[in-house]
Amino acid sequence: MTKTLLADPPLPDLTFTPLSPTSEHFLRAYTLLTDSVAQLRSTLTLSLLYSQPHLTLPPTLLTAVYLLRTQEHLSMTVILFAGYVIAVLSACGYLSYGYIERAEWMGSQSGLAATFGGDRKREVVGALWGEEIIGVVIFEREGGDEVGVIYGWTVRLRYRGKGVGRGLLEKVAEVCGGRVRFAEDHVHSYRLPRIPAMFNKVFDKREIRAQKMLEDVLKS
Repeated sequence: MTKTLLADPPLPDLTFTPLSPTSEHFLRAYTLLTDSVAQLRSTLTLSLLYSQPHLTLPPTLLTAVYLLRTQEHLSMTVILFAGYVIAVLSACGYLSYGYIERAEWMGSQSGLAATFGGDRKREVVGALWGEEIIGVVIFEREGGDEVGVIYGWTVRLRYRGKGVGRGLLEKVAEVCGGRVRFAEDHVHSYRLPRIPAMFNKVFDKREIRAQKMLEDVLKS
């Protein structure tokens, strides 16, 4: 008895396609951008916890030592220390919640109007893996030389590091004749006012990497 081997389905094509506001993919692409802003919350939370160990580690050790010395029962020490950890995580979540609020505002009517309303002529290019939106870039052509100014650029988490983001930048560079820059007020430049600058270094490093990638694209 012979077995019939089924051929694997062909992989979908990766395309970089301009999206009009009436396109069926437009809203999904914009939602992907707002989701990427919400994801900044988890990045900031990790930064608050781990980026400055000389600030976070001593209080944790002191709390552990204090509980071990003052509590007679180990079980009670563990419970109280777990409460301390939960309190710290809750505080970090509270401090970083502003990014959720920012993402919700971007997805509202007023956020959409601020992004695309008025006399703005911003364009959207989506990265489509078959019919799935996996990346998006929003830009506007400014000035007599029509310099492309990027206001938003992101790739779905599981597709990052695979060249999709670079492909989006290459598409914008192609459309704008190789004259492209990031806007100073792009969507990921937003910083929560109550967070000290030392905890925002993780975002600054991301911006430096993005700028280097853009420069590399323009050189090539």
